[in-house]
Amino acid sequence: MSGKTTDQTKRKWLIFLIFAPGVFFIVYWLATQTSDRVTGHTVELPDQYVSLGEQVEVKGKYYQVRGGKNIFINTVDLSNNRAVAEPGRVFVGLVLVTDAKINQNDVQLIDALGRSYNPLDVDKSVVVSNFKLPGNEGYPYMFKVNDSPDYYFIQVNGDERLTWLINNTYQR
Repeated sequence: MSGKTTDQTKRKWLIFLIFAPGVFFIVYWLATQTSDRVTGHTVELPDQYVSLGEQVEVKGKYYQVRGGKNIFINTVDLSNNRAVAEPGRVFVGLVLVTDAKINQNDVQLIDALGRSYNPLDVDKSVVVSNFKLPGNEGYPYMFKVNDSPDYYFIQVNGDERLTWLINNTYQR
């Protein structure tokens, strides 16, 4: 092997050693992005809704969505930890009071742009204590949403009659 070929081989390996970790990092970063950062599916904005706190009757069952002392917060205190929402995101806590049977997946939060958010799977006591919601009443829900829309809708069972408007009161 001549000296020129050896130098070219060394140069190629040096370039490979410099760029390979960067390429690996980019591929790894793209592969590990959580679905939380990706916008959820979009839905049409409801035409019919009521204000937060109003009671609605559908098929003989009563429904009411209430907020606690706090509706929007950016940190959640857990038993031994504190969860902080990333920039541009905020936690929303609400309670659904009803005499009907509700599954957690039957509730969604929709922002002003039509993005739909599913409730986070957290312990009820965490939601009640952080958002200062009324005691053991109803079904507490917590969502992590984009903090920029001016308003949100919470909808039960995909039914427009069971839709409440929530104004964004979060101080950015």
